[in-house]
Formats: sequence, C-alpha cells, structure tokens
Amino acid sequence: AQNSEYKDRLGLLMDHKEDIGRHQNYENKWNKPVIEHLTKTFDSGVTKNDLLRGIGIFCTNAAYMGHRNGRWLLPTFSFLSHSCVCNSRFFISPEGRVVVRAQTPIKSGEEITISYFPTHQGNVVRRQTIQDLWFFTCTCSRCRDKTELGTFLSSVKCRKCKDEKEGILLPEDVSNLQPGWKCGNCGIVISHSTMIKLVHTLSAEVKNKDMDLHDVENLVVRYQNILHPHHFLINELKQKWVDMAATMEHNRVILEKMIGYIYDISKINSCIDPGLTITLGQNLKHLNTAMLSLAKMKITTGEISKQEFMKVAVKAAANIKIARECFENTDFTVKCS
Repeated sequence: AQNSEYKDRLGLLMDHKEDIGRHQNYENKWNKPVIEHLTKTFDSGVTKNDLLRGIGIFCTNAAYMGHRNGRWLLPTFSFLSHSCVCNSRFFISPEGRVVVRAQTPIKSGEEITISYFPTHQGNVVRRQTIQDLWFFTCTCSRCRDKTELGTFLSSVKCRKCKDEKEGILLPEDVSNLQPGWKCGNCGIVISHSTMIKLVHTLSAEVKNKDMDLHDVENLVVRYQNILHPHHFLINELKQKWVDMAATMEHNRVILEKMIGYIYDISKINSCIDPGLTITLGQNLKHLNTAMLSLAKMKITTGEISKQEFMKVAVKAAANIKIARECFENTDFTVKCS
C-alpha cells in the first residue's frame, strides 16, 4: 500500500522529458549509457518512454541535500515551488526526515516557496543553472530586476570607465538568459560568455582552501577594483573571512573588521535571503562575540563609559534573541538551504 502511495505521488511530478530529449548532452549523458544499455545491450523489460520519464522525474525534482551525497527524490517535498527570494527553508535530519520552515511571515493563501539553488550566488550564474537543472526560466522579482533588488550581485566595473566616471555593467535584457552586459556610463557592451569566464576564473580563487585571513583580505581588495562592491564573490569572500576569524584569537583590528564585514553581508542578505535564516543566526553569534569583546577593550582603555558598554550589551541580548529564533526547531546536523 505504501509503495502504491509513493507511485501515485511520483505520477503527479513533472518530467520535462521533451526538454531532456532536446538537450545538447542527452545523447552522451542519458541515451547511450542508460537508455540504449537498458533497452538494447541489456534487455531490462523497461521501455524507452518509461526510462525517459524516470530520468525526467529525477532531473526535474531531485533535490540537493546539503553535504549529503547525490540528489534526493522526495515526492511531497517536490511540490514546493521555487523563488530566488523564498519565504521558507528546508533541512534534513540524520534520519532523512525533511522539515520545511518559514523564514519570513507567510500570509494566508500565499504560496510557500523555497530556493532550489543557493541564494547567495548572482544571477549571472543562477538563472542559466536553474534552466539547465530544472528546465524553467525563473521570473521572480529578483530575476526581473537588472540590479537584483538593488544588490548588484552580478555587476562588474567597466574597464573603459575605470579612470573616469565609474561605470557599472548590467544585463541589457533580463528576459534573455545570456544577455549582453552594458555599461550605464559609456554604453560599451560585453558578451555574456566573457562575464561567465571572469566569474569562473575568480570563483576558482575564492574556493582556494589554503588561504589565510591576509590572503582573503587581499582578494577582497583586489576584487573591489574589478567587481561592484556588493558582487556575490566579494560577499562570499567576506563570509569566508568571518568564518575563519571566528575560530581565532581576536585583536582589535580583527574585531573591527569582523563587525564591518558582518554588517556588509547582512545588508545584502536581507534583500536576497530575508528573514530567520541559519546564516543570519550564525553571523549574529559572531557579531555578538566581536561587539562585546571590542566593547570590553574600549571600557578598559576608557574609550567608552559603563553606560555605553551597557548599550552594547543590550544590543547583544537582542541579537541573541533573533539568533535563537533562527535556530528554533532546526537542531539538525546538516544545513540544506
């Protein structure tokens, strides 16, 4: 009976098998190694149409679950719709139980949404990835806005305008997944492929695991000469720096920089990933440690009064309350979104 229930729910899922059949990688990825093998080389008894349906269901609906291997197919969970500025997030317990939780207030009748893809990445890579993996073009408020809700997460500085009035490259047409990128100052247009190459090159540097705090900080400074100050790669570097610094002994310079970086990160995240998120909770914990440690240093040197110190303590208490709400009912070992 349970297997019949699962089969019925799977039967309701979309498969986009026509899109998969037209995909440029279909022949080498699915037809030869899977479909032809199971229908010709090895007679499995399963028809080509059923195999393509199964491939389609998996490709369209299977979800990445944090640091767990592979993608998971969860029929009920798969009914949730996507938004790049979602109102909910999801977790998986060690036993494989998935929990969906609101991260912003959801009105009666409003659709519950999650983000199929990490929210922190810019639309320069997000939109095409969503199309490639889930076979739809996202038209949420963020994807319809060239500036990504005023964050400029994908924007790059114009090299031609570098020594003049600063120009920023923005997509010419948000309805196009591979638009030209035009400078709002001089009008020069850069191809989408050039933008992708730049992002991939810089992303490889960001992912380097052998960097120390100084290396990360130097990359932030260098990237600020190339990218918009709010670019997602700069934001990613700042988060990396904060996470590394949180595990080390703190001097005054590190504490002040940590506070500044967390404010920068939180300002951007409030637009693209609003509400009670795990990232917000973790950063508030780091912020509290930095704020209180810095305040203790300042009261010791006489730079602030006891009354000013108490104001910092009250603010820290308010942050703790918000952080607890971020972690409420999420005592799982793996973060998924």
